[in-house]
Amino acid sequence: RSCNLVANICVHANSNAKQPIAVIIPHEAHLRQALSGNNATSSIAEHPLSELCKEDAVQKLVLKSCNEAGKKNQFKTMELLQAVVLTPEEWTPESGLVTAAQKVQRRKVAETFDKEIKEAYKSSS
Repeated sequence: RSCNLVANICVHANSNAKQPIAVIIPHEAHLRQALSGNNATSSIAEHPLSELCKEDAVQKLVLKSCNEAGKKNQFKTMELLQAVVLTPEEWTPESGLVTAAQKVQRRKVAETFDKEIKEAYKSSS
């Protein structure tokens, strides 16, 4: 969570993969600011967050930013992210994705985003 583009994160590791991926709720204000300051992505900066989360350029930007934060914190290569899954929906106790104390329920997040996680692993291989 030391990456300013991340509001919440759940890292998921697949035993068959070389690196983990992360399911991330982007920090909307920081993400829009980063997109606006980048010539390649400034044209989409005003799109709704739900659309931004599906954009390859946005996913690459968040992945790069997260991995830069990881390198700065001396993560090993196998600890850096292979891919990211972005979601605009907040995780709430009502959805079962976090506890009342806001602790991420990793198994529930993995189940909820199973299709997206599998696709992210497949497309980043």
